[in-house]
Formats: sequence, structure tokens, C-alpha cells
Amino acid sequence: MVKPNTDFKLTVKELALIEMSLLSFQSTQPNRHKEIQALLAKFYHQKIWYRPKNEEIYVSG
Repeated sequence: MVKPNTDFKLTVKELALIEMSLLSFQSTQPNRHKEIQALLAKFYHQKIWYRPKNEEIYVSG
């Protein structure tokens, strides 16, 4: 039996495209809102947030 691939190689740009696509799709598919929201939450919780190590004030954006 063939095993599914669990090791995906995606760039940050590709992941951002998937995330934007899901957000767009969510507005056209209200009956799948919870399912799409759960998937977007998985993306969010796997992100590694950047913050400089020094103690200076940091303003993002």
C-alpha cells in the first residue's frame, strides 16, 4: 500500500498564496466557513513570528 506524502516543500510565498485563496474561497462558500476557518487556524498556529532579540522598541509593519 502506498503511503501519503507528509513532507511538503512550500515557500513562504506559496503558503501566502494558499492562505489568500482560502480567504477568498471562504467568502463564496458560506456553508464551508468552519472547515476553512479551521484550516486557516492551522496555518496561523504554525507560523514562526519574528521579533528582534535586542531590547530596542520594535514596531512592525
